[in-house]
Order: sequence, then structure tokens, then C-alpha cells
Amino acid sequence: MTGAMTALTKAATGARTAWSGGILATCLLAATAPGALRAQDFTFGGSLDATLRYYPEDGLLRGQGDAGFQTIISGELDTRTRFESGTLVFEVSGLYNTDTGEGYADIPRGYYQYFGDGWDLLVGSNIEYWGVSEGNRVVDTVNQRYTIDQTVDYISLGQPMVNFNLSLGLNSTLSVFGLVYFRDRDLNTAETRFRSPILVSNNDAVYEEGGGRNFDFAARFRSSFDALWGGMDLALSYFDGTDRAPSTLPSICVVPTGVFDRSSCTTDLIDNLPDLHALPYYAKLRRWGLETVWSRGSLQLTFEGAISNAIDETYYSYVAGAQYSFGGIGPTGDTLTVVGEYLYDNRSRIQPLTIYDDDVFLGFAYTGNDVQGTAVRGGMYYDVNSDAQIYTASYSRRIGDAVRVEVAAFGVNSADTRDPLAFAQNDSFVQLSLEYFF
Repeated sequence: MTGAMTALTKAATGARTAWSGGILATCLLAATAPGALRAQDFTFGGSLDATLRYYPEDGLLRGQGDAGFQTIISGELDTRTRFESGTLVFEVSGLYNTDTGEGYADIPRGYYQYFGDGWDLLVGSNIEYWGVSEGNRVVDTVNQRYTIDQTVDYISLGQPMVNFNLSLGLNSTLSVFGLVYFRDRDLNTAETRFRSPILVSNNDAVYEEGGGRNFDFAARFRSSFDALWGGMDLALSYFDGTDRAPSTLPSICVVPTGVFDRSSCTTDLIDNLPDLHALPYYAKLRRWGLETVWSRGSLQLTFEGAISNAIDETYYSYVAGAQYSFGGIGPTGDTLTVVGEYLYDNRSRIQPLTIYDDDVFLGFAYTGNDVQGTAVRGGMYYDVNSDAQIYTASYSRRIGDAVRVEVAAFGVNSADTRDPLAFAQNDSFVQLSLEYFF
């Protein structure tokens, strides 16, 4: 689940050079900006999270752990300094599974943002969230994601960029992004739960665009206006660069220059079977996106769709749904939001894997109007073709001013061996998390 319905939650070694360059550029820009030496406000904070997770069943795949407990540690540290004409932001975050050794370290935000008259310029590492749906974000393309252990969270990683935003008036903004570095996706290991049975390594990665280090481009137009007796939020986006998600392809399908060879993939497959191995293929991607939210009172109708072109194919993805909020519940005036969505994706098997190709998502979020910030969330994905289901649920609240406790559960039900979720049938779990804020 993502967005308001989110139930819960090793940086690439080669990324260190890019982060150093990005932070250096940030500091240089901050130092030369007007008013840079006259800080007006400085804030500092962070959090530390400890999670104890219990798997009641042994993993189905070779290498996965037995039933039992796993401990996951995560945290973040962030600072924000406001100057006369801009803001300097620096944030570090990380996650580590003490049982499997999996995890990441990241600089999700490390930038200086200069504010002009009707425009602003951001230089450094940042996260751009695109999309309006809860069940899946099909237009969110700019940032790499941490997908290991992504059963309970949507984790985006920092992307070095130059971002120019221009106000066009009439509640409209044009944003242009120059993306100056590409980082490989952290891939599953044998110990990873909720994974495909096919393991690949970035040591064997092939990039259609010269090592994946080429300059990427993105743009997004946003506008808000009145329409059909309600309010409309509209966004149009475009991305041209290396796909953040790799395809898993037989080695015979890719020539040494990095180009996908469809003829070899179909005619030479059997003859080369003894020498075949799977590899991650980062293809050139062009994606056009559309996001709309129509709202009136407590009702929201949402749609996001994408037309994607990669590996000589064009495929379509969209999520359409509705949300409704019931306010003033009980003596404290709590709020219940319910959501229903349909998820569609017609990509072929040579594209990056998705499990949301013909699914229905139903979810809710109950938010207490109390000082403890009580929240109860739940959701279900239902595959229309195979009857497979994914369930998520969580309950959280603060204890005092600095601690939040959360109990969460994740469940998989897939009896059809042809369904991609069949490999995760034994990966249901419950977990307890304590998060300390400072």
C-alpha cells in the first residue's frame, strides 16, 4: 500500500562518488547564493526504529530462513537551514536486517533550493513523489526504489538532480528535471522473503544506455482548477532515461553492446540452453504520465495512467478509483477514509515484473482525533484472474511525545501455482515496531 493507506516499511557502492559530487555542488551553490551566510532558522531532528518481525512458516524457496523472528533496524537524521533566499536540506537514512544482512544507506535529500520571483532552483539529491493512487504508483519514475522487504512500505531513494520549477499562474507549475546519475536497484538475495525464485546479480547487469550513467530527463506540469461542480487537480509528466526497474532476461537475449535481440531470444533459446543464465537488463524507458483528482466535499475520484515504451514495446498501466471520508466519528471527531481502486497493466514478460496487472484494491484508514495520533489502516489486493490476495493491516499510536508503537501484519493467499504470488505463499508475518523521535 502507498500514500495515505501505507501500512508500514545497501546503498549501491558506486553511488558514493555521486553523493559526494551532489553534496559538493549543494554546498557550493549554498555558499554563493544571496544571503547564504545569514542563516535565519535551523532545525535538526530524526528517528530510530526497531522492528521485531515473526514469520510463522518456513520460506518456500532455497536459501530463505525458517520460521521465527527477524530484527530490523532503521532510522533517519535530517537538518534544514533557512536563508534569506533559499533552504539547505540534508537528510540521511538507512535500514538493516540483522538476520539476512540486507539493507541500504541513503541520502534521500541533500540539496540547496533557491527561491526567485515565481521560480525556484534545486540542486542536489531529492525525492520526487508522483502519483495519486493508493494501490500502486504507475507514474512514479524519477527515483530508484528499495524493493527488498517492500511488503509493507514504499521506499524511494535519493536521486541527484537539477530541478527548475516555474509558476505559470492560474495555479499551474512546470517542473523540469536533469537527472545526473543512475544507481542500480538493490536486488534480492537467496535469503530475501517475498521474492521471485529467479536470482540475478548487478555484477551481470547490462545497460541499454552505456552503463546506465547517461543524463536522464523528466518534466511535469501541474494545475488546479474548478471542473464539473468540484475541484480538479491535473498533472502531466514525461520521463526519458534508464528504467529504474530492471528486466530479468536470458543472457542470449542481449548482445554485447547492450541491445535487446528479439530474434536470438526466440530462435536461439533452445540451442544455447546449456550456457544460459539470467541477468538484470536496465532498458531505455520513455514514459508519458497522467494524474487526475476530482474532489467534491468528502469524495475524491482518482486516476493515474502511464504509456511506457521500452525494449521495442509499448505498454499501458493505470489505476482508477475513489476515496470517501467520513468525519466527526465518535466523541473525539475521528475520521474514516475508505478507498477502492482497479489496477491494470498489460506489459509483456520481457518487461520488469509487476504483480498488479489485473487487480482490485480495497483499503481504509481510521485516524483518531487525539493527542496520541492513533491510526488504524488496512488493505486487500485481489487478483481478478487467479483469486490470489494480499492483506495488510496496522495499528499505531504515540506513547508520550517521543515514541510511537506500531503493530502490523502482512498476509499472502495464493493457491494457483501459475500466479506470481505462489512463491510467497509462506511469507506472511506479524511485527512490532518502536520508533523514537528526537
